[in-house]
Amino acid sequence: MADLLLELYSEEIPACMQVAAREQLQRMVKMRLEVEGLGYGDVRSYVTPRRLAVSVADLAGVAPAVRQERRGPRVDAPNKAIEGFLRSTGLMRKQLEVREGPKGPVYFAVIERAVRPAAKVIAEMVPEIIHGFDWPKSMVWTKSAIKSGECLKWVRPLRGVLCILNGQPISFEVEGLTSDSATVGHRFMAPASISVKSVAEWQKKLEISFVMVEVEARRKHILKQARALAEGKSCRLVDNERLLDEVVGLVEWPVVLIGSIDETYMRLPKEILVNVMEKHQKYMVVSVPETGELAPYFIVVSNLETSDKGATVVKGNERVLRARLEDARFAFERDKSRTPQELREHLKMLDFYPGLGSLYDKTRRMISLARVVGNSVGLAGSQAMIAARYAKLDLVSSTVEEFPSLQGVMGGILMSNWGESDLLATAIREHYKPLNPRDGIPTTLLGQIIALADKLDTLFKFQSINEMPTGSGDPNGLRRATLGIIRIMLEGEEALSKLSLRGLSAQYDGVDENKVLDFIYDRLKIHLRGQGFRHDIIDSVFTSNFEDSIASCVERIKVLSVFLKTEDGESLLAIYRRAINILTIEEKKDKTRYDSEPNSALFSEQAEYDLDQQVTQLASDIGSGKGFEEDVWSLAKLRSPVDNFFANVMVNASEKNIRENRLRLLAQIRSILDRVADFSRLELHS
Repeated sequence: MADLLLELYSEEIPACMQVAAREQLQRMVKMRLEVEGLGYGDVRSYVTPRRLAVSVADLAGVAPAVRQERRGPRVDAPNKAIEGFLRSTGLMRKQLEVREGPKGPVYFAVIERAVRPAAKVIAEMVPEIIHGFDWPKSMVWTKSAIKSGECLKWVRPLRGVLCILNGQPISFEVEGLTSDSATVGHRFMAPASISVKSVAEWQKKLEISFVMVEVEARRKHILKQARALAEGKSCRLVDNERLLDEVVGLVEWPVVLIGSIDETYMRLPKEILVNVMEKHQKYMVVSVPETGELAPYFIVVSNLETSDKGATVVKGNERVLRARLEDARFAFERDKSRTPQELREHLKMLDFYPGLGSLYDKTRRMISLARVVGNSVGLAGSQAMIAARYAKLDLVSSTVEEFPSLQGVMGGILMSNWGESDLLATAIREHYKPLNPRDGIPTTLLGQIIALADKLDTLFKFQSINEMPTGSGDPNGLRRATLGIIRIMLEGEEALSKLSLRGLSAQYDGVDENKVLDFIYDRLKIHLRGQGFRHDIIDSVFTSNFEDSIASCVERIKVLSVFLKTEDGESLLAIYRRAINILTIEEKKDKTRYDSEPNSALFSEQAEYDLDQQVTQLASDIGSGKGFEEDVWSLAKLRSPVDNFFANVMVNASEKNIRENRLRLLAQIRSILDRVADFSRLELHS
């Protein structure tokens, strides 16, 4: 058994891509080893801003002989599917065979390999892994690569490849780079070459050369030092996991320092200070424990140790922060001097979207929608109209122009500055929510109404110019807006749960409201499947009970899901299937549908009378206003008379009129159940 170490040394990998890249490298190495039949032990991966690495313990020394055939995707399948198949087999497309399948030509991989030493397998597979690596964004940087026609696309220029097996270097070439057993330390503090023979030596020598290869080690070090520095100022570090993850990905040798903020800028709103420090400068924020207010300090994580123990680094960062905060102060002071009327006029000069008018036009439409929705849910329409009128004013503020990520937040600050209520400020601050699936919805009914008006207006206007997304692309974020509508109506105030979406587009010219509703309900189906609901139950409710209230549809799905898990529910579905199968066969044979009511004068068995009586009673009860849940559970009353009917009555009687009458009785069962949900779409589950 041997140990393998692979390190890909490059220029800076963006922090946001590092975790996924580390996981992908580990996954690809394991997949290729399994394809090659090489047994292995523990696999670990590492990432820093300048290196991506993986180690494999207890790797088998020899790959066994292989002879296998694997069926792949169709020839006309998407490239992503074919590329995934190629990666799993270790072959190139030209090495695949094309065979005729039941639905067209299909790729086959015929893998034949003799017994080979592990070193040879590694030398072949690593270049293929590197070439097959999938970065969200990548670049080509060498003229030779472009001329060769087989460009290596890497996130940043690749500068070196270290590959050792059991202490010995494995040699291969990747775009002019020859792999060896050497790497380099910290870019500035230890740039000399380092030769290693094992994973442990690699980690030890790199640490001596100011590189922490373990992500978690860097994370713990930063957090410990940052908290200690804050406590040294009698303050507390403000936790921000997302920022911490990003900072960890920016440094190979974290040096944690604390700087001061000029008291002049501490008078800025807290949100502006935090935004400038966290989003723009990647500084950690410090607060006063007793009050929770911001303290006049910031934590910066440097990637460099200096002879003056960081004093120069701190001064430089204080100077940069001062300049950024001065920009923020200037913009904020300018915004405070402007009136709502002045900003509203500026909305006229900002396009919402080509062909869809200005932001001023959008605001007017939102005002109208907010009034209708507000009145519908018991909130004064006038209050909703005021919130809608102010909602987009921050988009033309100097502060948002300078710091776009303050969109929404600045709206709330402006409301407070103009003396408006906290309720109004909160609604405007939150009306862009939810921004993503992890984001919360607005916390107030007023905010939820304005958010709905904003997102519904966007859907209506884009549908009016036929720009709804049809493929995977969604450049205007309409799917995100639709999911926001769904979540607000499901998670928001109870008053919104019964809101009907139908008729809200009345003020819009050229809008096909049914297409908009179809789009919303298609996204709702996907959302519900993601929540764990069965697809067949979702389809059965939407097909037969298309409701304008999203919450009503969801409630029906929940009730039906519970019912079908019971013995009565399972039995009823089996009964329905049996009845439908008989009806389908006989109606097809007779070329007619037996939807008319049966004639009780033709009944000859007590089971027919009992079933007809129960069906008649249910026909009267279902939909009479008792509620969907009671309608569903009342269906259980069919179980006994239907079981008795099938046990004692022959449907296909020899007499034509009796046979047709019994088929009409079965059709009544179909009619009753389909009034509740489309039972034909439901699947039997054992």
